Amino acid sequence: MSFHADLINTSAIKKHFNDYSFFNYRQNESLHISLREKKILTTRFEDISDELNWGIDKYTNILISGKIELLLNYCKRFYTRQFITRSEVNRCIIQKTKRLIDEYFFMNKISEKGLPTSDYCSNNLNLSSAYFEDLFNHETGMSIAEYIQLRRVHLAKERLCNTNKTVSCIARELGYPSQQYFCKLFKKLSGYTPDEYRNPCRTIS
Repeated sequence: MSFHADLINTSAIKKHFNDYSFFNYRQNESLHISLREKKILTTRFEDISDELNWGIDKYTNILISGKIELLLNYCKRFYTRQFITRSEVNRCIIQKTKRLIDEYFFMNKISEKGLPTSDYCSNNLNLSSAYFEDLFNHETGMSIAEYIQLRRVHLAKERLCNTNKTVSCIARELGYPSQQYFCKLFKKLSGYTPDEYRNPCRTIS
């Protein structure tokens, strides 16, 4: 099914069209539906077809866009179900992602390439960025950017406790724009300044 952009731009769908991230998935990431789900989607298509054949009046666009929105929301529901039923495969992808990010930090790629991104991870995992981000959020409850930020703080804690590197050096190695920014964020996320955390009596959390 295809529909003209004007139909979307003049309807309520436009406000949250970006929520339908599956439009940016690759073909091999397409939705696999059960017989029950197929029946539901087929009915939605038939509803749209019936409205198209009804005859044009002032309610036509409203009703058609509403039926399209219902169809897209069912697709969102079924994709969420698919993430659940593929949990074992998804957990493997999450583990690979975590190893990929740790290797990125340990190989000191930040100074040359900046922080790892969703595109970097998805390309290495042979997934579309949209599918990867939805999968990661479903499995972890956070975005990949949030995970990278928390992982950076964890690595900073390890380096504060296990090395004699200065706070400025650690901030630079982990890609923070300045020592001041690093200290402020570290305090916000850990409850301590880097110097306070470095106290020999404190254990890594």
